[in-house]
Amino acid sequence: MEEKKNLIFDTELAQNYYTIIGPWEDYLNLTLKKELNRRFQGIAQKSALEIGCGPGRRAALLRELGFEVTTCELSPHMLVQAKFNLKDKAEVLEIDAHDMPFDDNSFDISFLVLSLGCVRDHVQVLSEAVRVSRQCVFVAEINPFSILGLRFFYERHFKHNVFKAMRFYTPWKLKAIIKGIPGIKDISSLNHFWNPFRGFYVFVSDLYYDKILTLKPLSEAKVKSKISKAFAIVFKHMGGKNEKGLSI
Repeated sequence: MEEKKNLIFDTELAQNYYTIIGPWEDYLNLTLKKELNRRFQGIAQKSALEIGCGPGRRAALLRELGFEVTTCELSPHMLVQAKFNLKDKAEVLEIDAHDMPFDDNSFDISFLVLSLGCVRDHVQVLSEAVRVSRQCVFVAEINPFSILGLRFFYERHFKHNVFKAMRFYTPWKLKAIIKGIPGIKDISSLNHFWNPFRGFYVFVSDLYYDKILTLKPLSEAKVKSKISKAFAIVFKHMGGKNEKGLSI
């Protein structure tokens, strides 16, 4: 079996790709902007990591929204473009997303925007994104049932061979992959994948506050403590006066 490899964008592939993607990106950026404002507006010292930043378009949007931005990319062509476009707005690093040199919980949020189809192991990359994030992970991919998806199908089979190495995910397939990553608490979709005029679908993967990626079970005492606190909060809001008196 042929070993899977990262798809590294050269100049030709990048030009062809963004010629097709470009006209659709305004909708994608608007969708991300609305959700980011809803979740993070007014929060000081926000930090974000974009995995597979391309020419830096999303990173520029994040900077405008007040995030401290770090990006990572493997393509030499894209690194040059991102550094030129972002200048001092974000830190641009040459990093393989399968093994990132960041500590756990280094960023409030991480982004995988049209990146998973280009990596050799999407599960490992998603796991790394969860590991380094504190709150949530945004995952956006091309809707294969949209007009944009049909355009890519045409390009890869009849026109540009450079697209043959890319992978495409149905919404339910990608959602199943994300749900299988340890540390994911909840997944919400920001758009309806069946609308053919929406070329992308976006998932927000909320993280457990206590992420234990090694799958070690919580101790019994810790579980009881968490349940006790939850009951105490409910009791307080129902009019109780002595939340410390609750026990299990």
